[in-house]
Formats: sequence, C-alpha cells, structure tokens
Amino acid sequence: MVLGFASRPFPQSCGSMLPEHVGFGEEPVSPQTTEPPFEIQYERGNDDEPITVILKSKQSTQFKGFMLEARERGKVDEGVPVGQFIILNPANTKLMTCNQLEGSSVTQANNQKKTLIKVNWTAQGADLDIAFRATFVQTLETFWDRVDVNVTSASNELSTPKPSPAISTTESHTGTITTVPHSLTREARSIILMCTNCFVEILIMMVILLDGYICLAIDKWFNISSSVFCAGVEIAALVLIFVGEFYDVTLAALVCVVTVINLIELIIASLPLIWDLQKWKCDIAVTVCSLLQVFFTIAIMYVGVLKLDSCGPTWLVSWPLIVLITYTLWINLFIAWAIIFRKTILRKLEKWEQNEGWNIWAARMSVIGVPVIIVVGNISFTVAIIVGIAKC
Repeated sequence: MVLGFASRPFPQSCGSMLPEHVGFGEEPVSPQTTEPPFEIQYERGNDDEPITVILKSKQSTQFKGFMLEARERGKVDEGVPVGQFIILNPANTKLMTCNQLEGSSVTQANNQKKTLIKVNWTAQGADLDIAFRATFVQTLETFWDRVDVNVTSASNELSTPKPSPAISTTESHTGTITTVPHSLTREARSIILMCTNCFVEILIMMVILLDGYICLAIDKWFNISSSVFCAGVEIAALVLIFVGEFYDVTLAALVCVVTVINLIELIIASLPLIWDLQKWKCDIAVTVCSLLQVFFTIAIMYVGVLKLDSCGPTWLVSWPLIVLITYTLWINLFIAWAIIFRKTILRKLEKWEQNEGWNIWAARMSVIGVPVIIVVGNISFTVAIIVGIAKC
C-alpha cells in the first residue's frame, strides 16, 4: 500500500505516479476524471540557472500531497524521470530517488494544506525537451493524476547551474512557499455546520419525548426556534457547497434532503394546537422529521469524514471515523431509551405520584438524568467530530 500523506514518500509509484490509496473493500482508489483544480507553471532563469517549477491551486482548493517529475516529451507516459530537482523549502518538500536517480522526483514533506509549492529543476547538462508531470492529492479519496505542462524550447536553456551550496539557491525563494495548516475547505465548513444541525435535532427530540415533563410551557417555541436555526445552518451549508466550480453531488443532495425535511418539520411545529390529540399527532410528526434529519445528517458526516479525513493511512484506522461510528451507536442507544424505557418510566412515575418517597425521586431522576447523560455525550461526540474534520 502506497500513501500520499504525512512525511512518507511513495517510491513504488515512481512510474505510475499514483498514490494507490485504499478505499472501501481494500480496493485502490481511482483518480478523479474531472478537470483538476490545480496546475503546473514554470519560470526560466538565466542561462546558468535552473527552471523554477510551480505547483499551485487554480482557485481556493487546497492539496495535501503531491508528486512531481520531469520526463522527456514524447515519452511522458512510458518514460523515466530525468534531471534533478532542488528543493527550496525542506519543511514542505523532499526529494525522492526514482530509477536510481537521486533527486529525480519531489514530493510533500507533511500533510498540511497547501495552495502553492515551488522547486527548482536542472537538466544536469543534458539537452532535453521535457514536460513536467504531477499528481495532486487532496484527500485519501480524492486525487488528480497526469497534470502535465510542456516546457517550450529555448536556446541555451536547461543547462547545469554553477556548483554552489543548496542554500544559495534558496535564499530568494524561501518566502514564496504558501501553506495553510489550519484553513478549512468549503466542504469541511459545511459538514461542521451539519454536525451542529444534528446536535440541535437530537435536542428537539429530547424535549418532545420528555412530554413536557420539564419544559411544558416552552417546548413548542423551542421546537420552532430550533427548526429556524437548523434551516439557517442548512442554507449556509448549501451555499458553502455550491459556491465555486467544484462540489460534491452526493453531499449537496443529502443536504437538500435534510433542508426539505426540516422545512416540513418547521411547518408542523408552527401549526396552532387546540386539542391534546392534535398536540400528540404534531409531536409524533415532528419527532419523525427530527429522526429522519438525524439519520441523513449522520450520512452527511460519514461522507465528509471519508472524503476529507487524512488522520489515518486508510479509512479503516481513521480516528474521526471511529468516533463517528461510536456516535452512531450512541444515538441508537438514545432511540432505544426513548422507545422502550421512557414510556415504562413515565408510566411508573404516574403510578407512584400518589405515594411519596424514594420511588418518586428515583423515577424522576431516571426521566431527567438519562437525557442529561445523552446530551453531554452528544456534545462530546459532536466536538470530537468537528475537531477531526478541522484538524485532519
């Protein structure tokens, strides 16, 4: 297995230049077929200076990993790397040995998010017509290969630079490397927003399932205000997803579904209630809508973690994914408590209300204490997932 993240180069990919990430079913992840949001540029120096190669984002899309080689034109697909690279910033780039040629390829030195990388390349005295080829890695599941640029011929170019220490070549360029270690992509921000949406929907279900035991006077207005808040969160998430040239269709579709369900929930929660029967029906409908929103939002979080996470070498050992799976189990336990145990506890509480003593206190603690534990767990898991998406 070959990886394109962290500080590990992938020498096995010298020929194919593919990171060979592993996805579901241990199957290799295929490269993207869309127009890459990254490009290669180059700048010639004087006759005795190397070419400066620039890897950059076309817009705001960032990349974490990359691999760059120079190959002879006409032999780009089947050829071997030629020449030698000179790194300008060892903190972000490192040399690789391909085809027993030291420095014939260059890759990332860390998994920080980047928008611009510069390196130097020299032909070492050979007279070559070359093309630069790069692979850009955005996440474990998303990368673009075969990003090429041909170097136009010019007299006396590609000559060997005068011998000098490597540091003398980098003095004027060390400030040109741009890395964004903590910047979030639009998709990451939208998924973080949906994490808060899931948290609020669980609170709505909690208030309804307590059947006014704690919040009898304010449960209706809490449901309405919470639904309005969720609507704002979902609209903001949709804007973040659709702004820009590239967006994930699956992610956009799931957020649209959640938005429609929340609109239905808001309409139901806003209906005027006259009879208790109407309130009972309305509570059931709002609970079902909230439950559907939670399920679809969890699906959005899975899509986001699998798409954006790079905290582990594969999705199987990714700690944000493990936290998300545990969170899913936690929500299922909450649903089991709500369906099975809550009604039993409330029934016993009504029966014991005529008698004072420890039984009433124990029943009330069961009704109140379990939701408190669930809310605390919900907060903890939500924060952990947000940190995982933001930091990885």
